[in-house]
Amino acid sequence: MTARAENRMAFRVRGRQWRRPLFLLALAACDLASPVAAWYVAYRLRYEGIPFAPPAAEILALSSVQLSLVATALAHAFAMRQGGFYRLHATWLPLDFVFRLAFLEVFTALMYFVTASALHTNVTSRVFVAYLALVSFALSMGIKLGARIVVLLMLCFGIGVKKVALAGNVDVIRRLHQLFTGHPHWGYRVQAVLLHGSDEMRFDPGSVSTMRSGPASRLFRALADRSPDVVVVATAGQRGDEMAELVAECMARRIEVRLVPEFSELYTSKRQIDRIGNASMVCLHAQGISWTAAFFKRVVDVALAVLLLPLLGVATAACASRAKRRGAPVFTAVPRVGMQGRLFALYRFHPLLFVRSGEDAAGPVAMPAWGVALPQILNVLRGEMSFVGPGASDPERTAHFSSWEKRKLAVRPGIVGFCEVNEARDSHDPAERMGWDIGYVERQSMAFDVNVLAAGIMRMLSRRDRVTVWTN
Repeated sequence: MTARAENRMAFRVRGRQWRRPLFLLALAACDLASPVAAWYVAYRLRYEGIPFAPPAAEILALSSVQLSLVATALAHAFAMRQGGFYRLHATWLPLDFVFRLAFLEVFTALMYFVTASALHTNVTSRVFVAYLALVSFALSMGIKLGARIVVLLMLCFGIGVKKVALAGNVDVIRRLHQLFTGHPHWGYRVQAVLLHGSDEMRFDPGSVSTMRSGPASRLFRALADRSPDVVVVATAGQRGDEMAELVAECMARRIEVRLVPEFSELYTSKRQIDRIGNASMVCLHAQGISWTAAFFKRVVDVALAVLLLPLLGVATAACASRAKRRGAPVFTAVPRVGMQGRLFALYRFHPLLFVRSGEDAAGPVAMPAWGVALPQILNVLRGEMSFVGPGASDPERTAHFSSWEKRKLAVRPGIVGFCEVNEARDSHDPAERMGWDIGYVERQSMAFDVNVLAAGIMRMLSRRDRVTVWTN
């Protein structure tokens, strides 16, 4: 490697080392100042019109108030970090961001109440604490949304975009290339692909430059000329010594390396790394939901289904006259596979009810999402489905499920799924949709279900949301 390339890479490394910490430092400074500003606004709202109430500046001059605010600000910033709000490229479900932020702001207000009471500060009324929580929530919402907008604007102008080099198994490279290309807001741009000579016929990276495998030193020199920010190595399908040398060279030059291990589909959020001697082992633990949570979820499903029965009745009455004119039944049932592989009949309105004049009645029909989802309330009442869960499986495809894919059958299928509320909702790739469904099984909880359900309802209410089904 030439000295010029070495200097260019060192400069980029120093830039990456300082850019993100400085941004996070500014975000942390805003989080530290937010409780103080919220306290001042809450005090003005609570005591402005009360006679003989001392001004806010006079109360702020008290050492006990200052100490309680310092403790509250530190706890607030720490809670924001632990809550994941400093992960700048993280994607959030619609209500996940709001619920987490609201919970943390309630914690901040309670933290102030506890510290202020312990220090015998007079500004501890319940109305003031409620004002403090609301104002702090509004300020933090503005700060976090502003930071997110800044990150997205930087990515639009190419600032902060990580240049990625992919190496290893061609199938994994193809999947990662599709993900990074299809989701530019994640902040990754594939710059180079390292392939075996025989793999070049199996994968076309388009405009991305390709390199053939070989000695690690030559590979690293080729990578260095492109100055990547991240090297992603898929360990399957490559000789260990070649990839190990490449990883060692990148780490020695302070280039970030990420490994996509074999059996990556089995990795869940609940894992543990044990080290025995000089060998490392990843322990995978089965994810599950407790019986109490399962019982509570079933109770909520039944309650929501009962509340929505009148809406289903109104929709059925509206479709009955149209069904009589067109000589079609109001409902149709399709066979599906549910929890533990049980076969059941999934209900939906008959597609002929939504065929427009001039359209082919024997072809695909674009039904509104409510026409597919609303009758499935009957399946929920019968215990065959839930409001939130993976998509119901086709019997023919289920017969060929692998052991990994059968994990989808561990829970009841849902009217709304994790796949439908993400970017993969329009994907026709069964493997990608299966990955989202199993991702729900691994992450399921009541809070997660609320977020998925809220996102699904907003999408169903959209006039543009339509589901293509066949009439035959």
